[in-house]
Amino acid sequence: GTAVPPSGVSGSLRRAAFRLSESQWGHWLLLMMADRVNVVEGVFSDLARGRPPNPLAEMGLVSRDRAPRAAAMTLATGLLAAAAVVWMIRRRR
Repeated sequence: GTAVPPSGVSGSLRRAAFRLSESQWGHWLLLMMADRVNVVEGVFSDLARGRPPNPLAEMGLVSRDRAPRAAAMTLATGLLAAAAVVWMIRRRR
């Protein structure tokens, strides 16, 4: 079992999906639809609590803006490593 059992419309869809065999398309389509319905239920739940959803933060895009130096250093290190690999390959020829 899970810590939080399925509830709402998405939970009903999940229960219906698990009545079908895993070899049937309907099983997987119902599970994917339940995931999409769960997202919509989450948005409504946030709005009911008085919190507007923040999709940028939820997708992890804001964290890059909070630490621009660290992101720039990671990018610079990656580019430097790629340049070193290219230089070593060309040097062998």
